[in-house]
Amino acid sequence: MEKKLVVLPSWYKDELLPKFLAQTCRAFILYGNVNDLFANPDEETREVKPFINLNDFLNWALGSYELPIFFNIANGFTFADEETEQLFWQVTGADQTKQRAILRDPIACFELIELALKRQAKSAIVISPLHPLVPNGSGAGVQIAERVCAEKIKLWATDETVKANGSVIIMVTDQLTKITDELRENVVGIEPVIIETPTKAERAAFINTLKSTFDMPADFDPSAAAVASQGLNLRQVQEVFATCAGNKKPITVQEITTRKMELLNEQYGDVIEFAKASVRFDDIGGLDGIKAELRQFIDDMLAGNPEDVPQGIMFFGPPGTGKSMLGEAVANYARIPCLIQKNTRTKWQGEAEQKKEKQLFCIRANAPCVVINDEADMNDASRDANENDGGVSQRLMQAQMTFLADPSIKGRVLFINMTNRPDRIDAALKRSGRADARYPVLMPNKVARTAIFQISFRKLKIRTDIADFAAFADKTKNLSGADISTISGLAKKRAKKMKHEKVLAEDLFFAINDFIISASQGEIDNMTILAISETSSREILPEDTQEIITEIVRRGLVPNLGFHLSRLIEQRIVNESALGAALEESKSPASTNLEQGEPKAAVDKAAAQTPDAVSGGNNENKP
Repeated sequence: MEKKLVVLPSWYKDELLPKFLAQTCRAFILYGNVNDLFANPDEETREVKPFINLNDFLNWALGSYELPIFFNIANGFTFADEETEQLFWQVTGADQTKQRAILRDPIACFELIELALKRQAKSAIVISPLHPLVPNGSGAGVQIAERVCAEKIKLWATDETVKANGSVIIMVTDQLTKITDELRENVVGIEPVIIETPTKAERAAFINTLKSTFDMPADFDPSAAAVASQGLNLRQVQEVFATCAGNKKPITVQEITTRKMELLNEQYGDVIEFAKASVRFDDIGGLDGIKAELRQFIDDMLAGNPEDVPQGIMFFGPPGTGKSMLGEAVANYARIPCLIQKNTRTKWQGEAEQKKEKQLFCIRANAPCVVINDEADMNDASRDANENDGGVSQRLMQAQMTFLADPSIKGRVLFINMTNRPDRIDAALKRSGRADARYPVLMPNKVARTAIFQISFRKLKIRTDIADFAAFADKTKNLSGADISTISGLAKKRAKKMKHEKVLAEDLFFAINDFIISASQGEIDNMTILAISETSSREILPEDTQEIITEIVRRGLVPNLGFHLSRLIEQRIVNESALGAALEESKSPASTNLEQGEPKAAVDKAAAQTPDAVSGGNNENKP
């Protein structure tokens, strides 16, 4: 399978070939970017045909084999030349004149393939595509022929005669989840090999070959075009150039980028949203500590220091506090693609898993990138979210976790999960190694609210003579950044209605008094205490964390408050002694339970073991 003086793709050179030569595997399933073009490894024909399809590449790779066979369910058996074809019919002893009848029976075709593999030394079979022969499915819907074909492939992979003959089985499918579980889940002797989208260098080499076909501007830079076409395969790159030429538009980086986004949305729009990351860190009021850490992560990512980049980030907190804006600001700061994961669940068997595989392949193709999973508690949920869904939840979550644990994406794909209910997220997704940095994004304090008013007026292009928004920040305690932005818009609307040339203080005060908050205080308190308890670092907690918890205890609106307080004290986030007065003041059932039962004992025990707690700053929310 090896030749000299060749340019080999990494999936072949680093994955398939070493395992074959080491005789650790005889059967391979190629999946992913299988319909693309590949650099021609044959020096004799490379100048005329610099890039070839996968079948031609495999035909070259199997050139030293005595009997290379290509099988397609629609076209039957094909061979490199007539001599090889005659050898096949001779070895199998089949009647060549009955080939059409044989092709109508997949089992008969597989029996001929088996005879060739066992009778002829150095024989090879390429089955492309594989999924129509052994589709994903279970139960009564699976045809006998499909079961037989799957079993035969498994037998070939471990057959001693096939191994002794030095034979190889190569199967091709665009998605691994399209084929039966029997061939893709830890099957002895069968190795899945992913063919990824081309690298920047491969795209640049391909674009160079297009110069003879398309008119390029004098200042055309293949390297810049390769960067702009990130996420596309080579056929799509060729389509972009052809479209520009057909529309008589110059082939520029801007045109490539525009057409690329159209193609990516066509291909992946059902599983990924390609966000235009226009938010800057300066557009977010407050959260200075979190923003500083996020900037450092991106700096390390771009500097090629993957060991300093977390495998995943999580933002917890009430709605409207800036979680989504932080995610977009990360992508904007890095100048890399920002992808938003969509829910891949469907009601059709097997479709959800295929959509999840497609989604993760898209993410890998667009790396380096930032991936946002908004409302992570709802998006595919957890492994046991629905025990009656035939295992779909478990498989979706397992696929996501396997991807997150892949060391090859560390420092190249930055996952950001966001939720206001971290208690509903699978614990395995929150653990270190999958979410190394977990941040509380809480309701803004007075300083942050003042900054948010200023930012909102600037972004909404609101004319005003108000220089200091501190007084308005005082009036918006317990409101989110999104609420303040809405209030700013209402003030602009009020000023227009009152025919004021600019927004006056009275307009803004009116808007504040007129605004009705959508979430209840109890919901906000519950989300806040959950976010604090899930934080990965005490250093990143707000300085007034103790006061925030004290105020929540005074209001007494959070269910199971005793449990939450016990956990916070065990984590050394708050000190029970500092909560004493608030516990006495609170009339909630939670505080009563804390005094009467086991939660109180747990608090006492934790407090005895806890000499220190996070010290708080000024309590701006003190009633």
